[in-house]
Amino acid sequence: MEKLGVGLFLPSDPVHLGLLAELIDTEADFFELSPESFWVGSSTGDGVQIHKAVELFENLRDLFKKPFVGHGLAYSLGTPLKGELELVRTADWLDAIKRSHDLFNFKWYSEHLGFTNSAKGNHGVLPLPLPYSQNSVDLVSDRLKRVQEIIPLTAFENSVFYFSIDDPMKEADFYNRICLESGAYLMLDLHNVYTHCLNFGLDRFEFIDAIDLKNVIQIHLSGGSFSEPEWLSSKKIMRLDSHDGSIPEEVFELYEYVLPRAEKLKGVIVERLNRTLNRHSENSGLNKCVNKIANKLFV
Repeated sequence: MEKLGVGLFLPSDPVHLGLLAELIDTEADFFELSPESFWVGSSTGDGVQIHKAVELFENLRDLFKKPFVGHGLAYSLGTPLKGELELVRTADWLDAIKRSHDLFNFKWYSEHLGFTNSAKGNHGVLPLPLPYSQNSVDLVSDRLKRVQEIIPLTAFENSVFYFSIDDPMKEADFYNRICLESGAYLMLDLHNVYTHCLNFGLDRFEFIDAIDLKNVIQIHLSGGSFSEPEWLSSKKIMRLDSHDGSIPEEVFELYEYVLPRAEKLKGVIVERLNRTLNRHSENSGLNKCVNKIANKLFV
């Protein structure tokens, strides 16, 4: 498949998109969106509906005629397919992915690695970590294969977790095992790698070396921030995957290291949280960031 280049994640926020107008028009080669941002409805049998907010992305699709990739958060790769409630929710979710794919012809679709839903209907806002067991590999692979029936090029993203059930260094091999069993790719978020290694005291290059980079189809680049000491009784400061700051140089160093080693890489997405930009920061910061990434990509 063709290499798409450097793209932008597009939130469902007209104000944010207005600040990115120049980048969207002249610099971005493709766009990433989360279909969940325009889904509404229950997961208990009533189905998931496509909200009129989708029109914002349809307008961008028709105006710029650039490729789209899809990115999910709450499909919940680590949830067992057990119980009527979860079976219905999963069927509704897959149907909504298909209908979104029909609208945007996603070149590939990625989903966060982790656990957001229980079979009893409890929902976590952000993915929670999984044990690096064969059972987890089987669960994640099964769910990825169901998405592959809709969009053959399917990937999972390495998430950020602030606690770990197993040795955090072994998470890299967990990715490798999932790719091997599922046939899916890895969407490698390098700020997440940086955050994971910083919070757990790991060498980020050693962690990257443990990942089979031939499985990487896409890279995410973003910034973040640090927690306040008062948040934890230990006063430990944690790196946060908050997408609200500039991309650290340490992440760019990882990018330069990974780039020549990821032979199947098809595209790089820059992420920035909506409502964290103003006109000045967009013009002076994000433009330079995208150009810096593009100048090194696929050279």
